[in-house]
Amino acid sequence: QFMTGKIRILCATDAAGMGCNVPDIRYSVVIGLPETLSVLAQRWGRAARNRTMDGTCLLLVPEWAFR
Repeated sequence: QFMTGKIRILCATDAAGMGCNVPDIRYSVVIGLPETLSVLAQRWGRAARNRTMDGTCLLLVPEWAFR
């Protein structure tokens, strides 16, 4: 249903994204600190795979991460 557009929001773990190529994802939201910058880049790389569109990536981290 997500692939056909009937469902427009998908919450998933990294495992759900393995091998998936969905070209028209506009937003990628990461909640919590990823283990490495490579993991963050991989997660954000899910947005805007269709090069004709823009994508927005958002990282939500707890306040304690900035102390």
